Amino acid sequence: MKNLTVVLTFLFGLVLSANALAKCPNESRFHSVEGKVQTSIRFVNDSEETVNVYWLDYQGKRVFYQTLAAGMSYEQPTYVSHPWVVEGYSCKGIFFPDAQARQVVIEDTKGDGVN
Repeated sequence: MKNLTVVLTFLFGLVLSANALAKCPNESRFHSVEGKVQTSIRFVNDSEETVNVYWLDYQGKRVFYQTLAAGMSYEQPTYVSHPWVVEGYSCKGIFFPDAQARQVVIEDTKGDGVN
């Protein structure tokens, strides 16, 4: 039984690792451009899962910024031209800041695009 638990834990870890590397739909189309207009974006995790927040850099690569447990929130200083990816067990969406401070509420539904 102990060996089965170890194997299942290992396999579950592999699934989570593979999920973390999966891209959101259309993610490869986006990257940050020169930041001129400063703003902020507030992420509110209203889902029942822990999510990760990533900035898409100038080459479109994810840069980890924050982990949000269920019910948590945080405000991220950013620029209007910088996209942000939120992902839990699946993609929650790709979000672009507005010229004025924006709030993004992350829910349990699967994100299927750009917001």
